[in-house]
Amino acid sequence: MNAVAASVANSQPLAEAMLDVMNELAVVLNEELNLVKKQDVPAIQELLRRKNRLIVHYHANMKAIAAQPELLKQVTSDMRAKLKASGMRLSEATTRNSAALKAALTATQRLLQTIIDAVRREKLPQRGYTNPGAPQAMTGLYSSSCPPVAIRRTA
Repeated sequence: MNAVAASVANSQPLAEAMLDVMNELAVVLNEELNLVKKQDVPAIQELLRRKNRLIVHYHANMKAIAAQPELLKQVTSDMRAKLKASGMRLSEATTRNSAALKAALTATQRLLQTIIDAVRREKLPQRGYTNPGAPQAMTGLYSSSCPPVAIRRTA
């Protein structure tokens, strides 16, 4: 086997592995969105473990390709087309996934902030001069313990 044939033989399995990882990662990202919509936390946790394993494989394959960029030039044109199409699907899935997860995170943060603000309003004492014996609706009436003060500015 000559050097070119050996190089093609080495590049084909790497390209196939990369194609498999990209396709599976795109499926996982789309599945994650469905689970987030359903709010299925246990299934999301299992899917995250799977996604993390795929990301590790994806980075390892990308590192191998970056170390020897000529390998991809030696795969068949059909495989290059498949890799390009798979890369586009993965990019679209990543964009959708990122936007949806950011929206879910923002909604969750706003909900938590609203709850925190409501609890603060109920639990923290009100500031200012009020008669502790007067009901809330009567605040603002004169109190015998805190007589009004007038300042004369003329003279």
